Amino acid sequence: MSSAEAQAAVREDLRRGHRSGRLAHAWIVEGDPHREGGDLARWMARLVLCAREDGPCGVCRDCRTVESWTHPDLHRVVPEGKSRQITVEAMRVTAKELYLTSFSGGWKALAVLEADRMGIQACNAFLKTLEEPPPRTLILLVAADPSQMIATIRSRCQTARAGRPPLPDGPWREVVLEVAREGAPASVLDALRASHRLAAVLDEAQKTAVREIKAETADEDLEDDEINARAATRMVAVREALLETLLAWQRDVLVLASGGPAELLGFPDQAETLSAQAARLGRDGAIRAVNAVETMATAFRRNLKQPGAFEAGFLSLIAT
Repeated sequence: MSSAEAQAAVREDLRRGHRSGRLAHAWIVEGDPHREGGDLARWMARLVLCAREDGPCGVCRDCRTVESWTHPDLHRVVPEGKSRQITVEAMRVTAKELYLTSFSGGWKALAVLEADRMGIQACNAFLKTLEEPPPRTLILLVAADPSQMIATIRSRCQTARAGRPPLPDGPWREVVLEVAREGAPASVLDALRASHRLAAVLDEAQKTAVREIKAETADEDLEDDEINARAATRMVAVREALLETLLAWQRDVLVLASGGPAELLGFPDQAETLSAQAARLGRDGAIRAVNAVETMATAFRRNLKQPGAFEAGFLSLIAT
């Protein structure tokens, strides 16, 4: 199924849920809040605010004002200040507004963009609203990396995945495969070199994203802090693709180390290199290599900065 088909299926499921009266009141919308995540959040808001029962139509006044975030029954919260945090005061004010009667007498919607930038106090201030929302209220928490949100928030929401935009052009994939082909590091120095090579890929992705955002928002006069925050969000897709590529490689090694057929390989053109690594590592070593990539992903979820997040995984492989 293509990405477009997957998104069409997601939206159709949401449409059916709304028509049947079973649409959940609180959602985590997974995706870049300023791109695909924001697009899906606006579509979901139009779903409940559109003037037509079979909406969203996309052309009525309600749909048009949702698209520009100006609908009177659509509340939006974004990070503030140089810290780019969603403040506790913003969430308290928003919670009060949601309990007021809607302008249209119908639904209300709230979109919290970059919801993973809610601190503990802001989350606690909003928990009661999330647990006991006003009737006919749709809450949308939009985040590129929902794993950064606290568990008490995530557990009270359904998830709608907005899908990923096309990855930016660049040499990141070949760099990742070069590192993977080198195999487990033989020394601390080798581990540090591999870590810094992958960190450099993400640094370049950040710079590329900054250039793109400056070009796309030239007429918005954004502060540097806002541009950098948006770039960091956009970079999440590259980071996840990088980790998935590493994981796919190590899984191929594990397949061969376990005696599996070559037909299961994700990188069949690299079979010779994969076989050599599988023979050297053995099944137990290949399992440790898979776990090492998971260690890297966990380190990122704990906000460990690169290259430290990569080092955590590569250093664990030295004895393999």
